[in-house]
Amino acid sequence: MENSKKILLNFYGVTVEVSGDSKTVERIESDFAFFCPAGNNLSYKNAKQANVKLEIHSILPDYSKLPRAKAKVYKENCISYDYKSTRYTDYKGKALSIYSFKSGNGKIFSKDTDLLYEISYLFIHSRAGELLDLKGIHRLHAAAFSYRNNIFVLMLPSGGGKTTFLIEAMKNPEVKMLSDDTPLINSKGEVLPFPVRLGICETDSTQGIDNKYITMFKRSTHNAKRLVSYEYFKNKVELAACDKARRTIPVNLICADRFWTNKGALKKISKISASPVLLKNLISGYGIPQVVEFFIKLTFKDFFVKFYIGACRFFTSCRFLLKCKNAYYFKLGNNAADNVAYFFDYFSKKTTKNH
Repeated sequence: MENSKKILLNFYGVTVEVSGDSKTVERIESDFAFFCPAGNNLSYKNAKQANVKLEIHSILPDYSKLPRAKAKVYKENCISYDYKSTRYTDYKGKALSIYSFKSGNGKIFSKDTDLLYEISYLFIHSRAGELLDLKGIHRLHAAAFSYRNNIFVLMLPSGGGKTTFLIEAMKNPEVKMLSDDTPLINSKGEVLPFPVRLGICETDSTQGIDNKYITMFKRSTHNAKRLVSYEYFKNKVELAACDKARRTIPVNLICADRFWTNKGALKKISKISASPVLLKNLISGYGIPQVVEFFIKLTFKDFFVKFYIGACRFFTSCRFLLKCKNAYYFKLGNNAADNVAYFFDYFSKKTTKNH
């Protein structure tokens, strides 16, 4: 019988109870340590019942008890079958997830420890993400950090180097992070921290990070990543953004692209010029960890729910854009250290002039 553990995560009022296989639950607890009630500065009230419950089981899936259901969702790594209000997703015989649309709760079974962890991690993001959407709090595909009483939101395509840039930037004692990949934007256009473990490509440098904070993670459909635990940067989180009374830090939006060049370049642009990139990264859900088997229900009712979420994201993006102090376009060069040094030089001069 597997060793069991239970934790409760609190994502700005959306609570997720995770229980089951202790090793996997401990990995999840480490990833989302900021959102464990004992490990963060968010106000927390014990809920009688969590919004979402996830059971994780490190055992072989028992396919013999599954109902005769029709396949509804086909993906490269899995096929989902719907029966009444429950979705059964088979990950090529290596894992099975059972997700109830009615309750929003799920169960995951697998003997593959990395796959069990990966599906669980994505389940939490997908379910908590939708409930946050319905509360008017939306995930943006970007890196976000503070520097000299300004928040900078850096939007780059997936694989563009957001995390690498942020890790290099955090070497500066004046920098604090909000998120490396999915900061939250609320209906008032304010940026909220969403700090979870960092994921770095195998080929990227981890110089300066103690190996005790790094674990290798083999993903099912992508290249392996090195994960940097929350423990490494827990003292570098921008907590001012958690306090409603202190959410007055000016926000600067940066649209960025990678160029095959040795020297970066920054220039100020209009907010209107930045809007297409913002809409892509906030409204469409592009780049955020969200999987179709736990998000799309393929019903008329769900169509209207997703339409409502899309409309909320649109109005939030407009509010956020209006609230932003400035917008910039950043041509990133090949070297992360040089990009960060150029960034600090550029904005150090600007903040000095403002004072």
